[in-house]
Amino acid sequence: MLVALAALLCVSASPAAAKGKPAGARAVACAKRSAKHVRMRCVKRVVRRMACASTGGKRARRRCRSVGARYRSCMRHHSRKRRVRCVKRARRHSPRKPSPPPAPADSSVSVPAGTTPPVAPGHIAYGLNAGESFDRMKAALPNLTYAREDMCWAQFEPVQGSYDWSSIDSFVLDAARQNLTTLALLNCSPAWTGLKTFEVPSSPTALADYARMVGDVVARYGPGGALWQAHPEVPYHPVTWFEVWNEPYIGDFMQNPGGPDPGIYARLVKAAAEAGHARNPSVHFLAEADTYAIQPNNARAPWADGMYAAVPNLNDYIDAVAVHPYAGVGRDPSIYTPGNKDRSYFRRIEEMRAAFVAHGAADKHFWITEIGWSTCPANSGCVSEQQQADYLSYVISMAKSYGWVDAILPFRYRDDYRAASYPSDSERWYGLLRPDFSPKPAFDVLRRAMETP
Repeated sequence: MLVALAALLCVSASPAAAKGKPAGARAVACAKRSAKHVRMRCVKRVVRRMACASTGGKRARRRCRSVGARYRSCMRHHSRKRRVRCVKRARRHSPRKPSPPPAPADSSVSVPAGTTPPVAPGHIAYGLNAGESFDRMKAALPNLTYAREDMCWAQFEPVQGSYDWSSIDSFVLDAARQNLTTLALLNCSPAWTGLKTFEVPSSPTALADYARMVGDVVARYGPGGALWQAHPEVPYHPVTWFEVWNEPYIGDFMQNPGGPDPGIYARLVKAAAEAGHARNPSVHFLAEADTYAIQPNNARAPWADGMYAAVPNLNDYIDAVAVHPYAGVGRDPSIYTPGNKDRSYFRRIEEMRAAFVAHGAADKHFWITEIGWSTCPANSGCVSEQQQADYLSYVISMAKSYGWVDAILPFRYRDDYRAASYPSDSERWYGLLRPDFSPKPAFDVLRRAMETP
């Protein structure tokens, strides 16, 4: 009972509990912490929430960064009194935020051009795992928000220390021209690391290389990044969300000796978030998750528990959780057997959520960055086009009812143009459109969902 009471008091005194307070007040609370490592972690969160990179005006951004640096410096004093006094002096120089503009007559607040609006509880942002020209996608789905891009490290840094940004620049800029924001998937290892393409970096050297790459990607594509400075004529849609790796809980995408390891992945997430936030505190990181890791001996290792066992303060590094809750072999998403380890139920997403909540991550919402059903005509694991539509409708309805799902990105926009030649290849038939661009019923389901508040 005493332990529980002490924990409650710590939470109520923490800056997280005082989220609504100004940054200066939260920094003062950090300064009162006794342990230096606790103070530094606390003030890091404060500075991150200040979001200096997105502060209006170059002078205001500089002043904001200067204040953030002073807050961090204050935490190094040995005397609590000096730390508090130092923070209070620093916050006098904090840039004042302009008053928000008055709401229009209809009480809806307009969002500045080139920014991604925050997702309100119960409201879903929609995107696509892209593969088509953005002008066509945006014309068909004007309320589309995100385009997910596989930023393959092996492709844009084929030689250590030498970047070729051309293909990613083209993707991000083309998306921005259609008022789409890129969701960046930071994936695959280059050959010069000595790793297989889908071997997750785990040694100190490989982790340092991955972290350096993440920092450079953030500095180029994040808010205020080099790409946007070089292209002021393009609508401003900086990359603010970064997804760390793809499906590391299965052997195809974590080809490490011993198979998928949640501890290895958790350390990768930590390295990525630390490096990214060091370059721009306003960016966000998605950690991928499922209920279990599928290991070579077909054993099932709890994923979230393994991540937190390796990095107990994982919540300091993640902003949300990315999931791919496919319902395997054409299964109806409403069918659900709790605790079943075959991972082929859509509603296992509820178990994933419960696992993170159990580790104090109730504030970490979920993004469904892949979901879908294949309509291939010659495979018993595929579904009819009408079933595909019905199942997607169910998923959207359930996601809204949960209140903690912030985004849905179906896989994929259109069937492979050669799909007719491969009638049993399910991977080619997940599209919401047929190869000739005619819509399947599921396309209308997504379009109507986007039009509904």
